Amino acid sequence: APAGSEPVWDTPDRMRKALRVADMTLEDMGDYLGVTRQAVGHWLAGRRRPSLQTMRLWAMRTGVPFEWLTAEWYTARDSNPEPAGYALGVVRLADYRARRVS
Repeated sequence: APAGSEPVWDTPDRMRKALRVADMTLEDMGDYLGVTRQAVGHWLAGRRRPSLQTMRLWAMRTGVPFEWLTAEWYTARDSNPEPAGYALGVVRLADYRARRVS
């Protein structure tokens, strides 16, 4: 990346960062959620998309804001199968901070 550019993370990146901050393993999160380690691995690899409830539990257990964790996946209309920004797959940190301040 060019000098001075901001990193861009997709939701699986954020999920991994949340696990690291909470000092949890895939097995720990799987046990907490009642799913297999493989299911957690699929989510972190971006092969499958966890449910909205799973993401809420993930945020609660790891102590990160739900809005930060799911920034590009979910909108106010949670029932939308393809939320705004999902195809883009990324949210810049500055965009997230700007939304939090306003």
